[in-house]
Amino acid sequence: MFLLTGRATRNFLGLLVVMHFILFVDRVNLAAAAGVMQQDLGLSNIELGIAFSAFNYAYAPFQLVGGWFATASAHGAL
Repeated sequence: MFLLTGRATRNFLGLLVVMHFILFVDRVNLAAAAGVMQQDLGLSNIELGIAFSAFNYAYAPFQLVGGWFATASAHGAL
């Protein structure tokens, strides 16, 4: 397992946490506004689903990195 030490690593981890939180809030806000957006833009359910899936492509890689950091911290590497 990799040993992650140093100030730069902690700053990078903090940046990942902030980015993960922003992406989460963005997803929640989009879900809450879905009905209004669909009517305003004249989108079908399929078109709205495709538009929302674009945000998941940005969200998914941070889930993988977050899981890796969680595993590393559980083993005491962080």
